[in-house]
Amino acid sequence: MASAYYLSPAVRSHWEKQLGGNILWYATTLEVVSDFLEKIEAGAAGAPAKGGAKATAAKGA
Repeated sequence: MASAYYLSPAVRSHWEKQLGGNILWYATTLEVVSDFLEKIEAGAAGAPAKGGAKATAAKGA
């Protein structure tokens, strides 16, 4: 489960019961989440993610 909002004790309790366990909760910017999702989508489409070509070229050098 992902959320960009503060999880109140009542909300945490609800989701812990629904999911059958504890919730790991940490904060990040939506920009970082967006970058991560773009990399996942690029990988699923078979395209190199941002910086993928540079990283490959650097390994071959």
